[in-house]
Amino acid sequence: MESDEDHVQTLLSMGFPSELDIRKALRLAKNSLNDAVAILTNDHPTTSFDTLDDIEMKDLAKGSTNPVYGPNLPSYSDSSETEKEMVEAMEDSSDAVQEEVNPYEFPVTNLYELEGRVFAEHWSIPYKKEESLGKCLIAAANLAEAGLMDNDENCSRFVNRVMTESFQKLLTSNAVHRWSTDIHEGIFNMLQLLVDLCVARLKQQPVHQLLMDILAMKCMI
Repeated sequence: MESDEDHVQTLLSMGFPSELDIRKALRLAKNSLNDAVAILTNDHPTTSFDTLDDIEMKDLAKGSTNPVYGPNLPSYSDSSETEKEMVEAMEDSSDAVQEEVNPYEFPVTNLYELEGRVFAEHWSIPYKKEESLGKCLIAAANLAEAGLMDNDENCSRFVNRVMTESFQKLLTSNAVHRWSTDIHEGIFNMLQLLVDLCVARLKQQPVHQLLMDILAMKCMI
């Protein structure tokens, strides 16, 4: 399968340096941008580049379904259930070292994963605190509290680009009225984290105008 050239360029712009690795990941992921990001960031549970040529593609594509618009729904398909189980297993394995995580280190892996989902044609935005958007918002608030937000390249990339697009879609999508109550509650929790970030950043000058614009959009909904 030939790699999607648009996806190749997207992954290069996201900071992945090797075009060869990107093409291998896209071939393995059957040109799925989200799956390719997971492979490149070592989040894919079943394969690696070392075994790419030895494993049949069909064995790694089980549970594939058509993507849907809207937030990440935890039970809309068998594949999402499998993904949820894998995420939970990864979280359980990291509990032992959680206390040692640097609170001022921005979670780049979550940023890449979120970026791939937000800017996809069939976008899907996570709405739980333990998922990518929540982790990035919490990390950004920690950096803002310490006065380091504007100096962190990855945090600035999140705030100025990914976060803005995430809330634009979560708050203005025409599909919002079809989302279930638990999704609305999750979005409310994300908005609370956004407010925490704004409050932390307001302690420094000058005022971050983009954050104020997003907050104003929230108040208009």
